[in-house]
Amino acid sequence: MTTLATLTATRDTLLTRGWCQGTYAHRVTGEVCLAGAVQEAAGSLEAMIDAWAALEAVLPASWHASRVPLVYWNDALDRTPEEVLDLVEQAITHAATDAHCALIKELV
Repeated sequence: MTTLATLTATRDTLLTRGWCQGTYAHRVTGEVCLAGAVQEAAGSLEAMIDAWAALEAVLPASWHASRVPLVYWNDALDRTPEEVLDLVEQAITHAATDAHCALIKELV
């Protein structure tokens, strides 16, 4: 699975199941955190690592000092579902641009 496909599936998972904090998946409601959505969407360890890296690349710089910045960012008390989806959309845009550039390089 490509990074773009994994990120798109991550977004779809969040939209379908809903978003939560403090756990990968809420047992009662079925909601998932960002990391849980990536894990569910990826299908393989390699795809999960690539999607995780793409998401961390678009995190605000202040979060990169954390040991696990994506998890801490997701679980920040003032985080909103809209911010989470916006981060995923930013990563999708970057991944789509990267895929487009790679295709052009192949053609040249």
